[in-house]
Amino acid sequence: MNLRRRLRRYVPRSRWTKLGIGLAIALALLLGAELALRTAGVRPSYTGREALGWRMTPNLVDDAFRAPGGQPFAVRTNSDGLRTGHGREREPGARRAMVLGDSTVFGWGVDDGGSVADGLEIALDHGAPTEVINAGQPGYSSWQAAALYLDLAEAYAPDAVVFFLPQHDRNRVPVSDREALEGADGALARARVWLATQSRLFEFARAYLLALPERQVVLPHERAAASRVDRVSDSDRTHAFTLVLDDAEKRGARVFFALLPHQAELSGNPGPPNPQEAWARNFGRDTAFIDARDACASIGIAALLPGDPGHLTADANHMAGAHVAGALASAMGW
Repeated sequence: MNLRRRLRRYVPRSRWTKLGIGLAIALALLLGAELALRTAGVRPSYTGREALGWRMTPNLVDDAFRAPGGQPFAVRTNSDGLRTGHGREREPGARRAMVLGDSTVFGWGVDDGGSVADGLEIALDHGAPTEVINAGQPGYSSWQAAALYLDLAEAYAPDAVVFFLPQHDRNRVPVSDREALEGADGALARARVWLATQSRLFEFARAYLLALPERQVVLPHERAAASRVDRVSDSDRTHAFTLVLDDAEKRGARVFFALLPHQAELSGNPGPPNPQEAWARNFGRDTAFIDARDACASIGIAALLPGDPGHLTADANHMAGAHVAGALASAMGW
C-alpha cells in the first residue's frame, strides 16, 4: 500500500467533518491570539466609567484648575460636589431652580460666580429671593444628568429644573451609557458589549485593522464603524427623562430642556440642525424648550474662552443665564 492510500485512512471524507475540524482549528487560533494579547497587556476597548457615577470632589475651597487654553480658575463645591454656594436647606420663602448639564453648565474655565447658573440667579433674584443650584458636571451626558437629578431631587426639592442637553450625547462610543448601567438589549448589542469589554482581540482589530481613533469617545464628524453607538440615543434619553418627569410631577416641579450656544452657532456656521432640539420639542408632557443659542449673538466668537472654544467666558455665561431667566420667569410666573 503506497503512502497516499495510507494517508487517506486518516483524512476525513465528510465535508461536515472537514468543516468542523477547520472551525476547531480557527477557534484554537483565535483563543491563542486572545491569550497572547492578554499576556502582552492589551486592554479591552471599553474599561468602564465607574458606573458613570463620577462627580466633582465635595467641599472644594477655591481649588485651582486650569483650562485647556492655560487660564487658571478657582472652584468651590458644596458637600454634594455641586458648584454652588447653596446647600440642601433653602432659605425660607426662597424660590429654587436646579440646572444640570455638562462642563458648559458647570462653568469650566471661569471662576466661581461666572457660570450660567450664576447669571440665571442674578437675573431671577428680584421680588422673592431665588436660589439656583448648579448641578452641572464636567463630561456628563443627559443620561448622567437625569440620574444625578433623581439622586438629588428629594434633598434639594427644586421648583424648576433646567436640563441643558449636553453635546456628549452624540459622542460615538463602544458601550452606551445605558448599556454600561443596565446591560445591552438584544443579541447583537450584547455581543458588541461583550467584545468591547472582554476581548483583547477585538481591541487589536479595532485599533490596527479598522484604524479608528484610540479614544473611547469619537466625535460625530469623525469616522466611526458599526462597533460604535451614540453615547445616549434618542430612545435612551426618552427613557431617562420619563423617569425624571414622573418624579418631578410627584414633587410639583416643572422641567425644562435647553440648549446653550456653542462654537458652531457663535462662528455663524451652525451646520445641520441639532437633533437634540427636535427631540426636546417633541418630548411632550409638561416640559418646555428654552433655546439660548442666540443669547451671545451680539458678541459672536468673543463669547468663547481663548484657547478653549468648547466653553464660554463668564460674561457670555451671564448673558445666556439672563436669556434663560426670561423664559423661565414667564413660564413659572416668577
